[in-house]
This record gives sequence, structure tokens and C-alpha cells, in this order.
Amino acid sequence: MFANYKFVKLRYSLSAASRKNFLESPWGHEHTKLFKERCSLPLIFFNQHRNFARSPCIENQTEFIKGRSVSSYPQRVSVGSVFKIVHKPKNVHLVPHLYYNEILTQTELGHLQWILKKDLLSQDVFLMGPPGSARRHLALAYAELTSREIEYIGLSRDTTESDLKQRREILTNSAKYFDQTAVRAATEGRLLVIEGIEKAERNVLPLLNNLLENREMNLEDGRHLVGAERYDKLLKEHGEEKLETWKLVRVHEDFRVIALGLPVPFFKGNPLDPPLRSRFQCRSIVPLTNEEMILRLRSLAPNAPAEKLETLTNFAYSVVWSNDPDFRDSEENPWAITLTHFPLESLSDAARLLNLYPKMSLYRLLLRLYPYELVLERTKEINDGKTGEVTAVEEILKKSGFRIEKSPKLTKKLPKSVKGLLNYVPIESQEVVLSEMLESYEVGKDVCLIGGKGSGKSTLVSRFSDILGYKVEPIVLFKDMTSRELVQQRSTKDDGDTTWINAPLIRAALEGKLALLDGIDQLHPSTLSILYRLVHDRELQLHDGSRLLRWDRYDTLKTNNGFTDDILNNVHGIYRTHPKFYIVATACPPHTARGGKSQKQWLTPELLSVFFYHQMPEITVDEELEVIEMFCSTGGLSEIMEKMVRTARSLRQSNESSKKSLASSLSTRQMIRIAQRSERFNAVDTGHGPFEEISRACLARFLPQLNKDELESTMAANGIRPTVRKGSNITKRIEIFDNLLTIGNTRAEILGDTAFKSKVPQLLFYNIQQHVVALEELLRDYLLGQHLLLVGNQGVGKNKLVDQLLYLLNRPREYIQLHR
Repeated sequence: MFANYKFVKLRYSLSAASRKNFLESPWGHEHTKLFKERCSLPLIFFNQHRNFARSPCIENQTEFIKGRSVSSYPQRVSVGSVFKIVHKPKNVHLVPHLYYNEILTQTELGHLQWILKKDLLSQDVFLMGPPGSARRHLALAYAELTSREIEYIGLSRDTTESDLKQRREILTNSAKYFDQTAVRAATEGRLLVIEGIEKAERNVLPLLNNLLENREMNLEDGRHLVGAERYDKLLKEHGEEKLETWKLVRVHEDFRVIALGLPVPFFKGNPLDPPLRSRFQCRSIVPLTNEEMILRLRSLAPNAPAEKLETLTNFAYSVVWSNDPDFRDSEENPWAITLTHFPLESLSDAARLLNLYPKMSLYRLLLRLYPYELVLERTKEINDGKTGEVTAVEEILKKSGFRIEKSPKLTKKLPKSVKGLLNYVPIESQEVVLSEMLESYEVGKDVCLIGGKGSGKSTLVSRFSDILGYKVEPIVLFKDMTSRELVQQRSTKDDGDTTWINAPLIRAALEGKLALLDGIDQLHPSTLSILYRLVHDRELQLHDGSRLLRWDRYDTLKTNNGFTDDILNNVHGIYRTHPKFYIVATACPPHTARGGKSQKQWLTPELLSVFFYHQMPEITVDEELEVIEMFCSTGGLSEIMEKMVRTARSLRQSNESSKKSLASSLSTRQMIRIAQRSERFNAVDTGHGPFEEISRACLARFLPQLNKDELESTMAANGIRPTVRKGSNITKRIEIFDNLLTIGNTRAEILGDTAFKSKVPQLLFYNIQQHVVALEELLRDYLLGQHLLLVGNQGVGKNKLVDQLLYLLNRPREYIQLHR
């Protein structure tokens, strides 16, 4: 099955320069006739069932489709010589809208004709192809053309049996079963679209095996689905009353399944089990040919330079060719390596961007689509072992006409902020990234900002939202997060009934906020896949059965069918995605994500087609000092602080993994904290210098001896040595006088009594000198407005220290015991 995918992809993706040599080969002559036959399909047209006269031209056809009314059923839909009689749908709100594009290529027409044939033969379909929305759009366009109601489900590792069959809910103090997507589609005769077949766990898909083969399924509430032909025979023999007693439910004869998946093992995922694979008729959804893609891009972007469009498209297809083993040994193949799949669908967004900015750098545009420096490996040896994958790509880019710009300049003035950010330091390299993010926003493409820990991603997103006047909905992602937590969360009402509550992401989509997905590199790939339809189409089917619909499709459905917002929202469960809804994701670079630890490559080919990618630049030492200086009240930095910054820079630029892991603890944000602390408190405590500050930030006490020695040697190389403590025998005291708390040399104001006085800790505490020193350190960070983390072995008094500090400050507390 996969071999067929590679073969067809090669046949229809050759450029004009390569086709001459390709067709002269015996293999090319053999398939030239097939290619010509495939390119002769007539366009789709509609006629009412009582009039079979063909539409004379594309203009009449387009006009007829747009003017099609609900009362014009039944209709005849034809693709070439294949036709089907279409009847009026019962639930027009379940029929997709605005997916069918009247200007279809021959490649897409061939796919639609094949699906139509399988539908007429009552066969289920499996569309297999490269990552992107093409397979989903093809299935939904077919449903729109044939007026089919659809049920959609996106699979992930979190998908369970209840998501496919029935889910038990508590309603009016009793448990009831509610049919889910597969059951609703089977009983109502709808088109079931299952996306992400390769992401489902092995014990989930076999549930559909019998439904696909015999149209039968046992349900949790005791009912049993039976195929239409079998049910009709039993109905004649026993009557309807007897079948109801047996709890038999008829599966509609129009029920069909369209499954969408990636070819595995070429892409990562779980392969289909042989029994389940035999239930589908598979089709390889190949990309458009090079010429078809260029023609489409020119129609989308008439003002874009044709030369730039062709250069970008030819490079994209050459990357795709590098994955084909049949083409890898060809003379036309410029690659000696296999590259990560290029997101061809993003070329449309790139063309629209070139249409707005014809003079923009083509190389910088390419990095948004295909950040090869992050996707490929720099150190992997190829051929003679003298170069890496990144170097090989850059050599091809130079030969293809790309001008590589490692340090671009800001070419235009950025708009003013709406509110303005405090202590924002405009650095030119980061302002360039911000201007490119604003360009991506103009074409409606969501962005992903990639940068190291503490490199300024959050600040740049805040500046971005401030310029555009957005309210930010922060969504912190974590490793064990499930798709349910990302979309909707299960809850219970006051009366005990179960309900679903929208997650922050869904609230942002409904209210038109900027959704900040912080840390997408932490999520499992299959968990993140639940969002692909929301990003591509601004649509999503929620766990409670309701749906989000893109604003133009919602408005079209509402206008053409006379619906009101109340009917669509409260009766049909369809909600309008706000036009201003926008997504910004942040992540750490691959291989060095989260503290320098080696991680798997999260930037997969499937994820490449979702966002435009912008990489945070590495600022210089002078720029970092300028940023730190802005946060200091004196307006200047000491020579010692400059040594500390250069120490952090040495750790970041080191090639040793042990030093890189330490560098994440000395980010720019952490250096700002150290500078503020040194400026405010080191003048009164000569025994706490830069050596101790860096050691504390890196948790040197808990480091392995080798890492600790490397940290100290790096500090020594930059002139930082342990501070000689003066007056170490001085006893520090805790004093309270005139509503002021004094611990050692640090003073703080005591808070007044509040309504939560009962939550102020009361405890027995002995002023041991070691604990008093720790309390002073905690008080200093508290006065700087920093969040605190106490690390220590069990039983050393961490809770006692915190409670004593809160008691002295008269501050109430909320106690939360964390567990697994």
C-alpha cells in the first residue's frame, strides 16, 4: 500500500525541468498514457433529476451551483461519466458548507470521481496521503457536493470506546447512554469521517471492525445494530414489535465511512491491523503536480513575483522527491540525503504573503514554512562525512537562487502599542521577528514562536498582542495533558448531573481572543492533532456533541436556511468561531528543549503544515546587558554583573551537554533577577557575591560533582571566585518594631489584619541561626516580587520556614498538597 503511495506521488509531481528526462525513460513511457487519461475528466456539474442536460461551460456551472436552492432536489451530480442522484438532507446543518471549490484541478477531480464510485458500490474508503488538510477537505467537499450529513471524529491516543459508541451521562439523577459519532452516523445514514487512523491505540479501532464488515455492533445500553438488509428480512418474518423487544436497531443503507490517515511507516504512527485494513478501499491522495501548484499559486497571488513563486515551489517539490526511494538514485535528484517532508499546503499561505509583500526576502519566507535548521541535524555525517544535513540544504538553496540572510535588518517601522508595555526594550533582531509575525497575521496564518528558555518569547507575544489589541488567553501545556483537557473538561452540576465545561482554548475561539499555547513541544503528537482542524478550518467537534463552525460558514448556513442564533446554538449545538480568533504557540527548539535535556524531535512533518514558524534570535552580550540595565533602578551595571553575563554566555555557547544543561538556569530572565537582587541587597551583605548568586541559580548544591566543577571553572575563567565572608560570626536577629519586620539586614512592612486572619499560620518556631539566614533570603526574594521554591530533603523544615515567614508578615496562606 505504501509503495503505491510513493509511486503515484512521483508520477504526478515532476517539474517541467525533470519531466523530459523522466518521460524518455522506459518507465516514463509506460505511464505517460495513464497520466494523459487522468487529465481528461470533465468538471463536476449539477442538474435537477428531471433535466439531464449537461452544463455547457464552467461559468454556467458556477452560477448554477451558487444559485442552487433547497427546493431543487432531487439532483444529479456527475464527475465525468459517473453520476449519483442526490436527495434533500434531513438536517442541513450537518452538511458541510464552502468546502467545494469550483476551480478544481484534474488531480482533485480524479479523487472525487473515485470516492463517488466507491459510494455507489456501498464501500468504505480510506484516504491515505501526506500530512495536511487535503484529505479532510476532499472528504468534506464530497459530502458537500452530494449533500451528505457528516459525523466527524479526530482520533488520538486518548480516544476510548465511549467516544466512538456510547457515553454514559448522569441526567435527572439517573445514568443514561447517549449515542456518539459512529452510532449516530450508522443509524441516521450519515457519512462518518474518521481522521488520524494511525494515532489510535490498537484496542480502539477493532471496535469498528464488525460495523465496517457486517454493519453490526453491540451497544452499552443493550441494543444491537443490525445491517439494513438483515433487519428488513427479520422485519418481514417477525414484525416490528418483536424486533423492538430484541432491541435491534437498523443501520441505514446510506451509512458510509471515510477514514483519513498517513502512510506508515513512512510517517510515524501505528500501522493498520490486517483485518481492519481489508475493510477499506484505499486511495493515495497525492499532492498536486508542480504545474498545478504553480497555477494555483498564481491565481491566489496575482501580484506576487512569478519567479519567486516558481523558485519556492521547485525547492519544495525537490524536498518531497528526496523521500522517494525510486527517485533517490535518479540523475535529476539533487539530494544525497532524505529530508523531512515539506508542507506543500503552506505554499498557498506563502503566496498570499508574497502577494502583499512582493519584495520580501524569499529565504526568510522559506524559514517560516520549513525551518530546516531546527528540523534537520547539523552533525549527521553524509556521504564522505565532511558535511551535515543543514549544510547540504544551504548549498542547494544557493544554487536555486536563494539569498541566505542570517541577520536580517528591520525594513519597516512597527505600529505603536495600544497600551504599551512596561520595561520593554526594543532589540532590532527581535523586532524583525515581531514584524514577520505581524506579516503572518495579515494572511490569517497562526504562528509558532520557537526559542530557548528565558529568551523573551512571552515578552514578544505580549508585545504582539498589545499592538493588535488582543486579550490573551494563556494555556500552559504539559507532558501528560490529554485532548479532553485541551478542549473540554468533565464536570458535575449542583444537582449531580454531569456536564462539559469549555476549556480556555474553546472560550478564546468563541470570544475572539488570542490563544497562547505555551509549550507545544511538551505535548504528545497525537494529543496536539486534535487541534489540527481548529487551526486549518476554524472548526471542531466537541465532546458534548456541539460544534464550532467557521464564521463565514456559520453565516452562510444561517442566511440560506433561515436559522437564528438561538436555534443554531441551543437546538443544533452549533456555535460561531469568532473572526478575530488567533493562535500563537511557543516552544523550545528541538533536541535542546526544557533545560538542555535531549528530547525527541517534536517538529514533525504533520506539525510543519499547521503553523508559520518564527525563531527567536540569539541576542548579543551588549543587547543582553542593555535589557538587564533597563530593569535596574540605578540605570547602570557593575563590572561584576558584566562578568556574570559573560559566564552565562559561555555556558550557552558551549558544545558540551553538561554545560548546556546549566545554561538553561542562567537565562536572560534569571540574569535580570540576579541583577535586581545584587543591586538592592548586596550592598548590605558583603558575604553574598556573584559566585554565590550563580551557584544558587544553578542549584549547585544538588549538582553532580563533574557538573559542579565545570560550573566553577567557567566562573573562574570569567573572573568570578567565591566571596570571602566578612564578619561571619555576626548573629542575625529577627525583630519587629513599629510595624516593621527586620531579619538580619533586610526590612519589610507587616501587613494589616484582613478577613482571612484565621489563615495566618501559628506555629512553634525556634530561631536557629541557619533558619534565620534562610528566612532572610526568602524575605529578599519576596520583596523583589519573585515566586519562591524551596528545595530540600524530607524533614529539614521547609514547611516550618514558610509558615514562620507568613506569620511574621501577617499574610494568610492557601495550602495545596500535590500528589500524582
